[in-house]
Amino acid sequence: MFAMFGLACYQVVFGSWEKLPLTCSYLPGKSPMWMVALRLMGLLTALPLLNAVLLAGLYNWVLFAGVFGGLAAIWAYLRRSRTGSEVRLKYEEAPDPAIHGLNLGR
Repeated sequence: MFAMFGLACYQVVFGSWEKLPLTCSYLPGKSPMWMVALRLMGLLTALPLLNAVLLAGLYNWVLFAGVFGGLAAIWAYLRRSRTGSEVRLKYEEAPDPAIHGLNLGR
């Protein structure tokens, strides 16, 4: 059940990426720090509730089947929506324009 939750989280996080996750596609300063802090606070308040649901599912077979089925359905939907489109991963050898503006390569 926790692995299915991890797979669903992976699809949510990397679903909109057009580059490979191991390349440096994030430039610092693109999003304000208060937005990052707000997301972190939202995550920290949602984690205890999620932990309670997953833990209760370990001791109740009906809840386990419901939570596992729901997570599997969410994962399948997210995966199908990500892989069903025509957008493919792309690799560009040239750095982003923000890096060019620093003139570090000259």
